[in-house]
Amino acid sequence: MNEETIPEAKIRPLRVFEAFAGIGAQAMALKRLNANFEIVGISEWMVDAVICYDAIHHLGEANGELPPFRNS
Repeated sequence: MNEETIPEAKIRPLRVFEAFAGIGAQAMALKRLNANFEIVGISEWMVDAVICYDAIHHLGEANGELPPFRNS
């Protein structure tokens, strides 16, 4: 069965959970492949990587500003 025979309403995006997300290489690869996907969550313990992920994948969605940086 190919996409042409599946009604459009039944084609759902691939739901992706990015474990050890880093800067979001999985999401970037899927974007470059023009895949139909949605990120449902991420897991990352490194604070700098989370800040970078947010800047790369969410900049401009809310108010166009990066979240406040906390140097601890």
